[in-house]
Amino acid sequence: MPAPSSFLNTGRQKKKRRTRKPGPKDGPAGILLKMLRAIIEACSISTRELARKFGITIQAVNYHIRRLQELSLVRRLKNGIVTTSFIPPLLAANIISRADQSLLSSIKGRGKPIRERAIAIYELMLRYKICLTTAQVVELTGLSRRQARRIMSLLEEKGFVVRAGGRSCPFAFWVPLPIPQRKPIIHTHLNYSC
Repeated sequence: MPAPSSFLNTGRQKKKRRTRKPGPKDGPAGILLKMLRAIIEACSISTRELARKFGITIQAVNYHIRRLQELSLVRRLKNGIVTTSFIPPLLAANIISRADQSLLSSIKGRGKPIRERAIAIYELMLRYKICLTTAQVVELTGLSRRQARRIMSLLEEKGFVVRAGGRSCPFAFWVPLPIPQRKPIIHTHLNYSC
């Protein structure tokens, strides 16, 4: 029977150093999504206020703002003000009531496939630039809360929306991501003739 390893190691033990992975933590409750949520709720906020709110440096705030700008979710104005064109969920109810009835009818109704409803919800969010909570999706579709979460998670898997707020956050809402438009590749150095 071999001796346990604790008896064999009589020398000095090496300390295990903790190593931190470089870069920001961007999970479901990451700082990037929390920052997006704060910008949408405030409609416009300065980078200094964001730095104070999250307890990070202005350079770190600028890094996250650039990442959000790449996704075209926020815009940077003069004097360090950051704004977004998305309407927060509290004001979205007024816009939904005045929305296009043909679009709303494609969301409601029994027997429609989930994919069709998901596409219609995404079109509504993108056309009117609104953010929706799960409760608002339930109200729009007339489905259960579970089915509404399923629709929104389907859109999240495909990369159409992102959830601003953590998994356990009761006030989380969904933000639509604009589809990047592809620019046609034009070769100026070649002469095309028809």
